[in-house]
Amino acid sequence: MSDAPDTDATLRALARLRADQDEAHRAAQAAGDDPRFAPPDEAEQADFLAALLGAPAAAEPTPTTAAAPAAVLPFPKRPAPHAWRWAVPAALAAGVLTFVATRRPEPLPAYGLSALQAGAQALRGEGAPTSWSMVPGTRFDLVLKPATPVAKPLHLSAFVATGDTLAPFTPEIEADAGGAFRIRGVAGESFIAAPGEHAFLFALTTDPAPVDAATVRAARSRPDAAPDLRLIEHPFHVPAAAPGGGLAP
Repeated sequence: MSDAPDTDATLRALARLRADQDEAHRAAQAAGDDPRFAPPDEAEQADFLAALLGAPAAAEPTPTTAAAPAAVLPFPKRPAPHAWRWAVPAALAAGVLTFVATRRPEPLPAYGLSALQAGAQALRGEGAPTSWSMVPGTRFDLVLKPATPVAKPLHLSAFVATGDTLAPFTPEIEADAGGAFRIRGVAGESFIAAPGEHAFLFALTTDPAPVDAATVRAARSRPDAAPDLRLIEHPFHVPAAAPGGGLAP
């Protein structure tokens, strides 16, 4: 008979090895970093191959009679067991950046409104009547000035408020670098309002998108809900026509 190893026996041994390797691999994955499932070193691999091929082992026999554990071929490399130590600081840093990006915006300063011209009479200085009289054809020239300069760009939206009804209009607007605005127009052209009580309502924000009426209405009822939206309001009235063609006071 030939001393060559039996081919069928070798194939069966390889099949058993693969089954043992798969089982050990699954156990190692479940056990995490259990040292019992560490890959065999080079000497253990050489002993296993020598035993499989029927050749004498290269290493000296050990004096113990206990059966050696089944050798396992090297597993595919797994991520470093302590890689999470680097992931945690990265996640914390991301959390800090998210917090900074989503924190509440700084509120805008208070604004004062003065009239260079409003109603039938031109006004000088900072004085202003309680309610401006605006008849069709009346020019208005208003100045919005912040209590403290504002460095960031601001955007203004203008409305005529009649009770809870807000009607947007587009006056001429000039802005300076400190956050002040000059607003000019003509009653009956820039806006149309029926006889009665109304108010100019100006909305300032850092958002370049136009502010809609619903947002302004909500901010009027809860000013603290939108710190980056500043509303400035001043009343005016449109006189009704008096008998004989004049204007009622």
